[in-house]
Amino acid sequence: MEQGGGAWTHGAAAGSVDGWGLGDAAHRGANAWQAAAPAAGVANDQWLVSPTIVLPTGLSPLNLSFWNRQSLKTGAGGGCQDGALLEISSNGGSSWTQMPSSVLLTTPYDGTISGSFGNPLGNRQGWCGDPQ
Repeated sequence: MEQGGGAWTHGAAAGSVDGWGLGDAAHRGANAWQAAAPAAGVANDQWLVSPTIVLPTGLSPLNLSFWNRQSLKTGAGGGCQDGALLEISSNGGSSWTQMPSSVLLTTPYDGTISGSFGNPLGNRQGWCGDPQ
């Protein structure tokens, strides 16, 4: 992200706040995408979408590697008040499919996301809390 955001896009559902921007909490280099936390107790559906990645043919398996850091609220007795997950699209973003924990090569999802406060990811598996 040293040259700026490039073709990455971000946004939020109606009634939510798009808190994505370039910041300085990078794993390497000086810049990384960061999302600001929404107000406490308010459901917020925001996303960050990479530019299209053209996958090479004839290679199996294919692996996606990325670094992320999160600080999300865990729920009482486990589970997630907040959560994150990885989705892919093979049709230009018309539809999205969550990558299941079984195909993640490291740090599988670690909880069920709460459906409280109208959470759009409610009852799905995701990354919770701060796994570091």
